[in-house]
Amino acid sequence: MGYIFVSCPRVCEPEVAELQKQLEARGIEVWRDTEQLRYGTHWDARVTAAIRSASAVVLFQAPAWFSSKPCHIEEEQARYYHRPLIEVPFDADSDDLTQIAETIAQRFATRSEDDDLVADLETRAAAWVDGGSRTRLLARGRDLKRFRRLIGRRVDGTTDVARTFVSRSTGHARFVRTIAVLAVVAIGLSGFTVLAGHVQIKTIKDQQVAWRETSTVMSAVRLTAPEEPFAAAALALDACEDSDEESWYTDLVLYHRALEVETPVSYGESAPANIAFSEGARTSLETASGVRIALDEASTGLLLYDATGEVAARVVLDAPVLAIASDPTGACVAVATKKNIKLIDTARGQVFRTLAGVVPETGCALAWSDAGDELALKMPAGTYAIWKTAAATRTAASTDCWFMDGCVLSDGLRWAVLSRDGRIALIDRASGELLEIVHPLATDQASAIAAGADVDTVYVIAFNESGENALWKLDLATGAADEVSLPDGFEPREVASSTAMPDRVAVGSSDRVLVLDAQTGDVMQDITGSSVSTLAMDEQGRVFIGAVGGGLSVVEPGTSELARVREAESDILGGAVGILPGAMPRAIACSGDMALAVGDGFNQGSSRTLTKRAGWWELNTGATGAFVAGDVGGQARAVAASSDGSVFAIGLSDGGMAFMRSEDVAMGTTVREQASEIRACTFTPQGTQVLAATRDGEILVIDVDLGGFDATTMRERVAERVNAGQSFGLFTDESVFW
Repeated sequence: MGYIFVSCPRVCEPEVAELQKQLEARGIEVWRDTEQLRYGTHWDARVTAAIRSASAVVLFQAPAWFSSKPCHIEEEQARYYHRPLIEVPFDADSDDLTQIAETIAQRFATRSEDDDLVADLETRAAAWVDGGSRTRLLARGRDLKRFRRLIGRRVDGTTDVARTFVSRSTGHARFVRTIAVLAVVAIGLSGFTVLAGHVQIKTIKDQQVAWRETSTVMSAVRLTAPEEPFAAAALALDACEDSDEESWYTDLVLYHRALEVETPVSYGESAPANIAFSEGARTSLETASGVRIALDEASTGLLLYDATGEVAARVVLDAPVLAIASDPTGACVAVATKKNIKLIDTARGQVFRTLAGVVPETGCALAWSDAGDELALKMPAGTYAIWKTAAATRTAASTDCWFMDGCVLSDGLRWAVLSRDGRIALIDRASGELLEIVHPLATDQASAIAAGADVDTVYVIAFNESGENALWKLDLATGAADEVSLPDGFEPREVASSTAMPDRVAVGSSDRVLVLDAQTGDVMQDITGSSVSTLAMDEQGRVFIGAVGGGLSVVEPGTSELARVREAESDILGGAVGILPGAMPRAIACSGDMALAVGDGFNQGSSRTLTKRAGWWELNTGATGAFVAGDVGGQARAVAASSDGSVFAIGLSDGGMAFMRSEDVAMGTTVREQASEIRACTFTPQGTQVLAATRDGEILVIDVDLGGFDATTMRERVAERVNAGQSFGLFTDESVFW
């Protein structure tokens, strides 16, 4: 008997817990998410797997459900996997949970056998994809027959992954039968077959051995770096000493791993001139932002108190705390432990960076520079270590906005960043300077923005007075706000435009995209056939559509049909690029004949590129999130292409900014010097910096590191780290000379 998945907002947990008891008393198993996700993350593989395998999904539609983004994502996932939906309106003042449970039980009892079979098929298909599309995971025998009949009955009631799984299973079954028929012939050629097979197996084994060795070194470097970063750097140099040209990317990733943890820029007995230490080691303080911080009882964690005196967050560390210090803004607290130094974001209570190279001792003290770009550690013996904490990031502006999205205006000189309440911050693209904040539209929820044809015109997706999503045309100069008329039943969620095609704007609902005439509002293209999670339009007017499940498609101008896309062979995935269960594109950037999509499941390989080659659109793996240093929280929310199209910048949910080279999809440096989720980004006209807007209202200027794509340059940096460690007397491996 299957189970029910319940989608509900956190504030309704007491009511849903009671509903769960009522359903379980009726013999119905219930799955609901009770774990707290990482801040800024809306996607979790556990939840996706639970929805995929559920026999039905209950939408517990209390008032808070409609404003909960995770709940809407759960609904989208349920529709994507074709799960039967049971919508349950709930009002705490008038609705009876017993009656609701009885209604759900009746609906659950009337589900069809196909509903459970679809859940079984989707679960098997996802396991096949997650298992590397291995042959041994394909369906066989009676199961395959059941799945094939199901596909025949309801081909539109299953996902692309499921249909591909059944197709591959059927093909494999036919192949096995063919091999059986040819067995006699194969025996006659056994001598040649054994020889060829021996050579092939030896080649595969050699590759496996090489990969295991590389993987072992990667793990060793990453495990060593947080406590012994100089030794980790030396290990990376040794491992790549005899590398050939073919292994340059593996070397590049290893070098980035070795430099993931920051080391001191200076160390010695000279006290820093611009940093003042307070007397004694501080183990409690109140930050400039009003957050009170104190050690827990075990002295291995911190308690962060809000303005009411309640514990807002608890940070658990892996070693006893010796000293703490807040930066000048109060946004970050440095914590010295008996292993290293951790930087903690006070808004979320999360560690986002590690500083190492000098092991703190009892009696040490920490202090920040006035600018907050340097941190100093004073040791009891009278030595000082200084780390750069903001070498590549500068805060250009701080606001009280909750930024959601951004777009470059048609003049190319200004960047418009949308706040959740409808305010729009206008930023100078060259410097990151905040020019002004305008408020042409007061709304409870604004989510997306795109540039219009005129220099002061933008399109925005935001709630109207009825609390429904609407498309608005705003004049930033006059403050005029006009709601754009759309076909009945069309609820806009995404909007996209291109300054090179000022005559049109694309707007998407959950399963449909309209391309509108910018002047008349007439529909130029009506596109169906794909779910819609995000949109982009390039300079030729091509519309790129991100779909639930990680799909990426394109529609050429003048047609409403999805272009034919072929899946490229991927060395990373070991076969044709497919859909990643649970993934969802959140942002797309275009450059020339290439588009890059990033979003949920970023560190699981969900990113995709769509490139036009020889008249064909080719789908391939995109930015390799698994190769990005640090914990990206499974999600990327922003992406931008440089003006020449050579580099893409990817804004991550943990505050990091990753860079990808378009030529070979190589990952470069990841800058992680703050912790607020990056919601929008754009390159400066010169292409040497990226502007980023964060969830917490900051406008950042981040340097682009082109050297991060070059293995030779990165090797030199790793060698410089080893040399620095030796010159400081912090690393004494005499067997290493450069």
